[in-house]
Amino acid sequence: MHDINDAYKLGMHDDIAGAIKMVPKILASTAVNFVWVGLVEELITGQFTDDRRGLGSKALTFTAGMIAQSIVGLRDLSYDLTHGQESIGLISTPIHHLQQFLRDVDKANPLGRAHAGKLVQDFCSTLGDLSGACPTHMGSIMRYGIDSFNGFQHPRSVGDVYRGLSTGTQKMRIQRK
Repeated sequence: MHDINDAYKLGMHDDIAGAIKMVPKILASTAVNFVWVGLVEELITGQFTDDRRGLGSKALTFTAGMIAQSIVGLRDLSYDLTHGQESIGLISTPIHHLQQFLRDVDKANPLGRAHAGKLVQDFCSTLGDLSGACPTHMGSIMRYGIDSFNGFQHPRSVGDVYRGLSTGTQKMRIQRK
């Protein structure tokens, strides 16, 4: 994005023709840095999300997120507003994992078939946050394996298995806002 600054400097030195010649380069870098990133992000997150928002809503959310990422502290506020979830920055992930694990342990039968997969996933995430011994993704794989063995996950396609191994469950998250 230094091209914009260079064009500004040319304009300040009364070289308007030079600044105008920079417009195609600025548009190309904008397309690469924003439009292409948005398309790739939508393709990747669309694998795990049944996004029921309209194209305009998706575009505004992405644009607000990209702008917010350039201002320190505004990223978390933007995430809170666009996703409807509370975030405290980098510290929120380990706190969330610990809360999930404690909530799982507090259930009536935490090691029962219905809760074992989630308990193992959250334990692994918490252990990974505290010691680095077990990455969060390993917990997702273990949860999917346990839930499949216990009959709670029924993979019907390669996509189901991919989502299951990536997120711990083969269900797609529904996005409505």
